[in-house]
Amino acid sequence: MVDIDPRLAARRRQVAETRARSSFTKVIWVLGLTALIGGAVLLARSPLLAVHNLVVEGMARSEVDAILTDSGLFEGRPMILVRTAEVQAALAADPRVKSATVRLDWPQTARVLLERRIPVAWAPVDDRWGLVALDGVVVGVADVPTLDLPHLQIPVTSERSAAVIGGLTFLAELAPQPGIAVVVTESDGELWANVAGMVVRLGRPIDMEPKARALVAMLAEGLPPGAMVNLVAPTRPAVIPPAG
Repeated sequence: MVDIDPRLAARRRQVAETRARSSFTKVIWVLGLTALIGGAVLLARSPLLAVHNLVVEGMARSEVDAILTDSGLFEGRPMILVRTAEVQAALAADPRVKSATVRLDWPQTARVLLERRIPVAWAPVDDRWGLVALDGVVVGVADVPTLDLPHLQIPVTSERSAAVIGGLTFLAELAPQPGIAVVVTESDGELWANVAGMVVRLGRPIDMEPKARALVAMLAEGLPPGAMVNLVAPTRPAVIPPAG
């Protein structure tokens, strides 16, 4: 049996105790961190950090509630589980929605800011009539168009031709004229409008906003019944009196 120097034995005991304390400290840290993470997860999923106030602006909530629910935004949903980008994409896929922004105001409020597409005119869409917005997107369809909006008698397709966009731009700038029926057509590459029986030559689908403003000014001044208006050059409009 070999005797161990007391100093060496004491040193060994000291090293073993230090290692034991270090291991115990590490275990305590791991347990504490695990408890902290677990508590944070439970808190994040608790009613304290869930959606209690769902605010929708720009459109009635009833119009988009199904989209919000399907994309994971509804009262009671933990805020941490709401994917704002996915909700925005789902809303933007609806043709009625021009733009959508979803914001989380912690701890319990979600805000949905919407911009609605405003129909400008009725136009042929396949074998039906569509409510068409300024950018050419169809926001609704019907078998028969109503008289509350002007008629763009140019078929609207996904390509959104220059004639369609030009006609819509003209009608949007013209704005509804009380008691006046407005119809825009295309012939040989030119746009024509019929305004309460008055023929208006618009020419190629360019400068449509100035053409509409010129027509509004001329209508305000008064035009003889049956006259024809030439707006090919909106800065130099011409009026052709009715025959006879």
